[in-house]
Amino acid sequence: MKVLIVEDEYYARKRLVKMVLDWDSSIIITGDVETGNEAITSISQEEPDLVLTDIRMPEMDGLELSRYVMDNHPSVFVVILSGYADFEFAQKAICFNVKRYILKPIKREDLHACLNELKEKWEERIRERQQYAKMLNRMVSFRLTSAIYELNRLDESLAELLKIRKKTNGYWVIVFKSYGPLSEQDVESLEFHLQGLLVSESNREGYGFLNPVIHNEWIGICFSTKYGERYEVPSMNTANVVRDLLSNLTERFSLGVSRLHSDASSLSMGYREAKYALAQHLCHGTNRLYEHEDLEESKDYEWKEELENKLHQELKAGRAVVVKRLIHSLFTNFYEENQVSVKQLVQLHSRIDAILRSEINIQMISDMPKKEIDEFASLDQLVDGLTSLVDRLCERLPATEHKGGENQDLINDLIAYVKENYACEISLDLLAKHRYYLNASYLSRLFKSKTGQGFSDFLTSCRMKKAKELIESNWFSISEIAGLVGYTQSSHFIQIFKKHYGETPGEYKSTCKDVKKTI
Repeated sequence: MKVLIVEDEYYARKRLVKMVLDWDSSIIITGDVETGNEAITSISQEEPDLVLTDIRMPEMDGLELSRYVMDNHPSVFVVILSGYADFEFAQKAICFNVKRYILKPIKREDLHACLNELKEKWEERIRERQQYAKMLNRMVSFRLTSAIYELNRLDESLAELLKIRKKTNGYWVIVFKSYGPLSEQDVESLEFHLQGLLVSESNREGYGFLNPVIHNEWIGICFSTKYGERYEVPSMNTANVVRDLLSNLTERFSLGVSRLHSDASSLSMGYREAKYALAQHLCHGTNRLYEHEDLEESKDYEWKEELENKLHQELKAGRAVVVKRLIHSLFTNFYEENQVSVKQLVQLHSRIDAILRSEINIQMISDMPKKEIDEFASLDQLVDGLTSLVDRLCERLPATEHKGGENQDLINDLIAYVKENYACEISLDLLAKHRYYLNASYLSRLFKSKTGQGFSDFLTSCRMKKAKELIESNWFSISEIAGLVGYTQSSHFIQIFKKHYGETPGEYKSTCKDVKKTI
């Protein structure tokens, strides 16, 4: 904690410095100054957390200084030291958000008790600030995710933040995929070690984040200082990074790298390329990094129409064993013919999956989530996924008596997701497709039937409740609060807040200040 001491009497000022350091030697004294004007300069330059100020000083007294701090640095605590037990002074001090009013001569125990209390509040504020910093990072991650899935364009403010500028520096997209659950400790280790992929000779910085929609996936955007040069990470850093990951993670993993791009609009393409490169692990093994530039061109998979008709026919007859045998033979032949091509493997899997899902009605979709090819740890797991889908399809008799409970669990998960990520850009379409594997309209109807409230209304109510709490804290401006609860435009936030509560955020903030003054 940083403390500024303002006292016009030299020896009293030095005594205060000693008393503060006796209380906690780790405290940083940002300055001990004589006047209020000197204090203003020091506050602007050093940004203390606490100001201990005398009330009687030349040029500017302690009350004027307190008013300045309240108006310009509201997060700074102020304690007034006075030799006058004056009720009028104390009343004004409260109006200027002064935390304590200590009478002189100052007793060590009184000052230390005050400092103990304020340090607790300061530590609590630091924890909350850290939470809000994480929230802001999540907001950036969600906006990037929306751009990656092409739900929204990558706006100029975010592109500038991430240094993705048209026709200047290039960037690559890196995707890390774990084929098992990651603990919080795993995630911390993962993010630390993957930073090594974001720095090399030609690229000095990058931005990495966990995909908020797809579990166990990390996305990195790596910026090049020299556009047009080949990606240097594989030759320089990959071996060390993979070795570190192997020693710290118990689950198998793969890494994929896109081609070099120069335009913000290519972010989605870069993500798809990295995922496509990553799928090479099904042909060549996990615990490696794969580059899109290393993929060789290959012809399309030659699909036989009579085989598709055969699959449809056996599915309709409910002959699961025959269908599974056909699927196994297709993949066996694929490898026996030395057609180890990611492109053809993707085409083969997608075609079989589409045939199977053509038999699924909308009520069954939530029971049979679709997985992309890169989500499977091995070819055996990929085939098992298809044959498991065959078993479910051929049963044709879903356990309807458990359906209500399963749907309620899904809605509970969606509610928890919104309460945790309300500050971010949330799209029901994106969640339906990539998190719950449902039709968005169906998920919307299901949410309303289970909660009695539309999804958009629920999201708005969560944001407004948090906005109210942030206004009451008086730590943030209205525009900052708008961003912290998920609104990119403060004017839109103000309009929604007034519609929800009957007054603008500014009016509510004034009301809160008036209430505090009367307490």
